[in-house]
Amino acid sequence: MKKVKFLLIGIISALCIVGCGNQTSSSSRVIEDYEDDGSEHHDPMYITNNFGSDAASELVVQWQNIDGSTNQRVQITTPDDVDFTYAHNVEASYRKLDIDTAKVGEYDKNGVYRAEISDLEPGKQYIYRVGANDAWSDTYYHLTAEGDSSNFSFTVASDPQSPAHTEMSKTLNAANEYDEDHRFFFLAGDLVDDIGKKPAEIKSYTQAASEFNKYKIIATTQGNHDTYENNQPNNTYKFSQATIFNTFTTFPNNGFVQDDVTKSNSYYFRYNNLLFVSLNTMVTDDAYAPQAAWLRNVLDEQSDADYIVATMHIGPFQSENDSEWKEPNVRKAFLGIFSEYKVDAVFYGHDHSYGRTNPIALTGNETVNDLKIFNTTPNEDGTVFSMVGATGPKFYDLGNNSYQSNIFSVRSDARPGTFVNVQVNDDELEINAFKLSTTTDGEIIPIDSYSIPKKNR
Repeated sequence: MKKVKFLLIGIISALCIVGCGNQTSSSSRVIEDYEDDGSEHHDPMYITNNFGSDAASELVVQWQNIDGSTNQRVQITTPDDVDFTYAHNVEASYRKLDIDTAKVGEYDKNGVYRAEISDLEPGKQYIYRVGANDAWSDTYYHLTAEGDSSNFSFTVASDPQSPAHTEMSKTLNAANEYDEDHRFFFLAGDLVDDIGKKPAEIKSYTQAASEFNKYKIIATTQGNHDTYENNQPNNTYKFSQATIFNTFTTFPNNGFVQDDVTKSNSYYFRYNNLLFVSLNTMVTDDAYAPQAAWLRNVLDEQSDADYIVATMHIGPFQSENDSEWKEPNVRKAFLGIFSEYKVDAVFYGHDHSYGRTNPIALTGNETVNDLKIFNTTPNEDGTVFSMVGATGPKFYDLGNNSYQSNIFSVRSDARPGTFVNVQVNDDELEINAFKLSTTTDGEIIPIDSYSIPKKNR
């Protein structure tokens, strides 16, 4: 795998990060001045995390605090160093959350702090906290990828799309109960219902997510409800812009719009022998082509990956009715690349029901009429496309559109919440989809099960 160099926004203050732990020698201690410098500090808020480009060695953490708070940092160490005595310190970058309230609601003018941590040891458990001086977060836990071909699993879900996130929490808890060892979650967009007018919604998401990202990474992508502006009386979309979304979520800085915090992010990370690519479909029409070029470059750079999984919010095939929206853009930009590089699976949200194709190979030039008669016989080099449903409370009836009966081999109602578990094995991806039986108990109902053999690329 080729290594790509990125600017780290953290300042490495010691070399104690690998295998440091509790040590008897005081010379190993990280010495820093933590006397209060006079700035006001609160406990850190809205903590989110993600992998860096390499999940075996990199971690990205972002949070908010009072604007102007100084000394904000991540302290990271091994689990036996519970007091963070020998912690490695990574200083955070800073930007002010100063937004136009005519476009979005009255968000707090906090400082946004972000640290990118590198040089972690593969297959190792860490603990970390964020903050400054005497105001620290709770302890967070992070297990790095092994960095080899070790088996692992992860979970895909989508569309909480709610002012509150009770249903999302129940679905993610069910996913944890099904597979307590899965390594990370991916949420395929629409984290809230209205990010423009209702600031409390994205705060609710982040607070609910903290129950899970304290122990596992939650990677995300932006959905259409995460792009609203506060225009009265109706909402309007602001594509290729994500000031608030990027303030309450975080990503590795390797997308096709690097170093611009106001733009939506595509990104990738390598987890063992799997390349995970998140594409952002909430961009202006003219931004699809450069994103596709970026994708092609990533796939070239990571050509030794055994498996390739892509994700997005709006996928190439819609389900509810015949009024396509971004789907033709997605097909034209990405489907030919997916076929060329033999991408294994594409997971997406937006349509609040479950659907899954056979492995198929498309050019991206297919029209709606072409999809009605497309030969969906399984192609061993093809890509499986799956709408993963929703985590509530909004769901769609299965309905009928002009090509769904042909293109999807499996369909299911998603009520009252769905998730997809992906097991990455030596010779195949083993994929199982479930929905909750009710909103009040932990039972889950299998709705789909399939495998994708490892391809010869």
